Amino acid sequence: MTDLIELPINTTTTREVKEYVVKKVNENPLNPFYQKLDANLMRFREKTVDKITKVYIDNEFLERYSMFEGKEIAIQILKEPELVL
Repeated sequence: MTDLIELPINTTTTREVKEYVVKKVNENPLNPFYQKLDANLMRFREKTVDKITKVYIDNEFLERYSMFEGKEIAIQILKEPELVL
């Protein structure tokens, strides 16, 4: 697991944070993913001590997910874009 960035969460949607993460990671010459990220091909998941759980929905505000300082979110790389119902 690699810490990528820290950012304040207030009235930001999951999608906006994904786009910010993609920009920051793709600008980094030491990109830990060894590939360019695409916001359409990634999913944020809540991370607990030993597993990843809840999926974060793109149009939801991150505040909805009981955010707190130091909370970890995992990035899951997808092979194809998700269908949002």
